[in-house]
Amino acid sequence: LLVSKEMSIRSGNSLKLFEMTEYTYDIPILAVIGEEYFRGGDKKYSVKRTYNGWGNVTYEFDSKTMLKSEITYYSHSKYKNLINQKTVYNYNPNTGLYDNRTITKYSYDLTIGKPVTIRINDGIYISCIFFVYDGYGNLQTKTEQNILPDTTIKELVTEITYDSVMHAFPEKVVLKD
Repeated sequence: LLVSKEMSIRSGNSLKLFEMTEYTYDIPILAVIGEEYFRGGDKKYSVKRTYNGWGNVTYEFDSKTMLKSEITYYSHSKYKNLINQKTVYNYNPNTGLYDNRTITKYSYDLTIGKPVTIRINDGIYISCIFFVYDGYGNLQTKTEQNILPDTTIKELVTEITYDSVMHAFPEKVVLKD
């Protein structure tokens, strides 16, 4: 299914097409598999996606930024949308190659389906985010670590305290570095 969104500019009694976006849908999975962007009648860029059987994006290419992304998911009987790893490839116009990539790896507490660790590595810098949850599944502590090339670790900790009645509403948020 192809759907268009158009933006026109009125000049006197006539309309001139200024921008148009075309979306291509995969109806069985209710997902956008392609987007094409036009300005002044010329195609400027496009975005293409592929999906797995659960409707999760597994590949994306954006011709405007020249970024390619590959995403894998955990195989789990209950959760079907938990990302295992996302790899983003950056295009280098000087070499004509995708010679730089950023890999993001996730690990989860599968009893609640929430992340406990996210590790981002671009080959130079490493960032890690650690999550701790209370007995109600609320985020209690988030620790963000950046490991610099000289192995210096910079850390930011966020601690959240929730109300004692519903255990759902944050009462206090403390940032520590």
